[in-house]
Amino acid sequence: MVGIFSKTILKRAPREYKKNYLKFFILHVFLIILISLVSGYLTGTQAVDQSYYSMLSSQNTEDGEFSTFFKFGDENIKTIEEEYDLNIEENSYYNVKFVNKNNENNYVNVYTNRNEINKISLSSGRMPNAVDEILLEESYSDYNKYEIGETISINSYQFNIVGRGYFSDYPSIRKSSADIAFKFEEFLLGYVNNESFSKFPINDLTFSYAYKFNKQLSDEEKNAVSAEIKNSINNLTKKDTNFVIKFLPANENRNIITPKNYASQYTPIILAFVYVMIAIIAFVFSIDTTSRIIEESKVIGTLRATGITRTQLTSFYLLLPLFVILVSSIVGNLLGYYVFAPIFADIFTELFSFELISIPFYWDIFVLTTIVPSVILFAISFLIVALFIRKPTSQFLR
Repeated sequence: MVGIFSKTILKRAPREYKKNYLKFFILHVFLIILISLVSGYLTGTQAVDQSYYSMLSSQNTEDGEFSTFFKFGDENIKTIEEEYDLNIEENSYYNVKFVNKNNENNYVNVYTNRNEINKISLSSGRMPNAVDEILLEESYSDYNKYEIGETISINSYQFNIVGRGYFSDYPSIRKSSADIAFKFEEFLLGYVNNESFSKFPINDLTFSYAYKFNKQLSDEEKNAVSAEIKNSINNLTKKDTNFVIKFLPANENRNIITPKNYASQYTPIILAFVYVMIAIIAFVFSIDTTSRIIEESKVIGTLRATGITRTQLTSFYLLLPLFVILVSSIVGNLLGYYVFAPIFADIFTELFSFELISIPFYWDIFVLTTIVPSVILFAISFLIVALFIRKPTSQFLR
């Protein structure tokens, strides 16, 4: 009898699906759109976060920076390095006003000497080797249409653009870390060799230094040590407390920390919304299923009287809802990965200045957008349908 019932299920389920194809089609479309958008968002934003953290690590981004009124001597640098077990690299720059190719007044920070800390990641071209060559930051170059092979005039000097790239201490571009809004369209970062760097007037020079700890520390530990470093620099140089004009740990630097989980910060809210929608759909399925059970009560009573168990009957009525959610989830994940994930990743990477490495397939996202919704729908549907099926056989036969 059990075998006959199983064969009946296999024959009847497709008939039920065809009979109510419009209803199931609408549910498929709704679920596919919902899951593909969510899967695409989660995949794209996780890829952006992964690229951001990879950039910080591979380019040895600073743990902090400080600026001084005068040059901080090599002997003093060595003393601080040994005392606090860190590396310090001069990161001085010229801040210069210039007129861009669109005849707009913009500002540029011109750097050199990024060999160990805050390295530059090339997006195209090469690093400057000769005098009058320059590398420009990618976001500004893209927005203002500066191409390799063109020239740019800065402080009356003509520079040949030989490369474009990303500055690892500027994944979000602001003229000042205190600024709230991004400024990549009007604030440029440039990199030249030492000889070109020396051409600029000393009055425009800011003595800046980046430091990187040799061991892993928590943010709290870094902040505590950073405060000690600032005091030690002032004491070491025998200057007043204003010798250090700016001291900024990386975890307080908006240019560095803004992209941190920026893209994925809404993930919990989005998942909660999806699961609520799945729960609502499960209730709709359950109401529809219970209506069918009521219509077919005499048939169910007869089946129960012939030995068909409640579990078998429940599995029959849950078969189509599970089929709909599983098929929709798988199709939605495929669309999310191949169509929407690149779109969402591009939206967020255009806000920042670092390269999207790749968009891998994340199994945890597949679980969150396929397995979890299926379990939610099954659990709710099972509880409601099982309650109806638990009625005594005599009630079904009335």
